[in-house]
Formats: sequence, structure tokens, C-alpha cells
Amino acid sequence: MNDKFIQIRGPFSAGQDLISYIKTEYKTNFNYIKKIGIQTKTKNEITINNEDFEIGKTGILEFDNVQITSLSFKQDELSSTLIDCVLE
Repeated sequence: MNDKFIQIRGPFSAGQDLISYIKTEYKTNFNYIKKIGIQTKTKNEITINNEDFEIGKTGILEFDNVQITSLSFKQDELSSTLIDCVLE
């Protein structure tokens, strides 16, 4: 698979394995997320590859040229939460 773009929308539960969610909901197998953009409420926290990040004052967190293999929020997320990603 090369560069498949998907967008997922909340709600998400705290601790929910979003990699498994993507594989199940989109019936796709991939090695990792190579680009990601997350839009949610400021101060919310997300764990990416076992490292915690806080969403800044813009409400957006983006990474490019990465290899994300684990992804989950530290709190429940509303239906307004968006995640755009490119799968590899």
C-alpha cells in the first residue's frame, strides 16, 4: 500500500487503539501512519508511539515523515475530533 489518505471522526474513547480501529473500520492493512493531522480541543492529550503530546492553542497537532504504530487519546473525545492521516 502506498500513500492511502483517510479521515476519521470521533467520538473516541480514552485509551482506544486507533490503529486497530482504522484497520477494522476501513478494512485495510498498513505498516504505519506516515503523516497525521489531529484537530481537537486544546489541552487534550494523545499518546503516539508511547509518547504523550498535548494539543496546543491552535487545536491542531501535525506530524510529517513519521512512522506511527500506536495511537490513542488520554481522554474521551467528542464527535468534533478529526484525524487526517496518510497510511504506508
